[in-house]
This record gives sequence, C-alpha cells and structure tokens, in this order.
Amino acid sequence: MEQIYRGKVTDAGRVVIPAELRRALGLREGEDVLFTRDRESIRITPLRQAIGRAQDFFASLAPAEVVMSEELLRERRDEAGDE
Repeated sequence: MEQIYRGKVTDAGRVVIPAELRRALGLREGEDVLFTRDRESIRITPLRQAIGRAQDFFASLAPAEVVMSEELLRERRDEAGDE
C-alpha cells in the first residue's frame, strides 16, 4: 500500500527524509542516493541498491557455469602470453 509523507523544501533546496522512510530504506547519514525524475514525481534510490540491481542484471546475462572473474583472468593471461 502506498503511504504519503509530508515535508518541506528549504530555501537551500534541502528536503528532510522522514525517519520512518530512512529506516525502511536503511539510509545512513552521508550515504549517496540517486534521484530519478518523471513528469510528476521524484524517486530516491540508495546508490548501493542501484549498484546491486545492476550487478544482478549483468550476472543474469552470463551462463550459470561461467565465473566471469575467472573468465576475465583467463583472457588477460592469454593476452599477456601473446605479447
């Protein structure tokens, strides 16, 4: 269920995220966040969460039997051997 929270924008453009939302997202002081804007709203996403989603997405593209870090190391060794 969608919940609505009220806040204010200060003259410096700062907005305080309500404590309940910070706790729910696990946001800590000084943590980086991303802002996504559509025509009518702004979504705030913790940077660590966005990175995790990107990692999961790219991991899903590789075959399950391939460990990409090992594949990269093998390619680097092959390239070094060619030099």
